[in-house]
Amino acid sequence: IYRLRERTIHDQNSEKIVAVEKALADGEAIGIEKGLIEGAMQAKIETAKKMLLKNVTIGDISEFTGLSVEEIEQLK
Repeated sequence: IYRLRERTIHDQNSEKIVAVEKALADGEAIGIEKGLIEGAMQAKIETAKKMLLKNVTIGDISEFTGLSVEEIEQLK
């Protein structure tokens, strides 16, 4: 009975460790994805700023960067 109980406790602890590792991996994946999205958005904004300095029309900037007209107007 003692060994059976010890094995059960060990199995439960192993399951907890696996669950924590999975949660950490999921969180890391979400963080990486979020960082990539934020980085891409920052690159679009920087491109739009440079295009504004070159007097490119807001419509063209929107078309090339994917930013909305409102987002571009806020950069002015």
